[in-house]
Amino acid sequence: MARAKIAAWLLLGILAATLVSSWIVRRAFNTTEQQMLEVVQLCEQGRCERAREKLDELTGKLQSREHMLALFIRRDLLGQIQLEVAGLRAYLDEEHIADLQCEAEHALAQLQTVRRLFFGML
Repeated sequence: MARAKIAAWLLLGILAATLVSSWIVRRAFNTTEQQMLEVVQLCEQGRCERAREKLDELTGKLQSREHMLALFIRRDLLGQIQLEVAGLRAYLDEEHIADLQCEAEHALAQLQTVRRLFFGML
């Protein structure tokens, strides 16, 4: 009987950890995706300085969340996402809007790949 209780508690713990980790990852990735799209939109509107501020804010949030996300996702995959997002800074002017859109799509594709890897294992 004691084994059944322990097994039930372990199962509840695993379920809780799964739910919490999926909530954390989904929230972080949705926020990152939304803010990347906002950076591109601001630059398209000619508000490149505000887009730089928003991108700096996004990279700061990614760095602050890295330790929590690294519990669930490999650090090299998180590092690739951070590099993709940080690389957008080079294209934040009106002359390179097409390049910015292309690089943002690439960063979003990288984010989607990691998202699929994480949620595919659940």
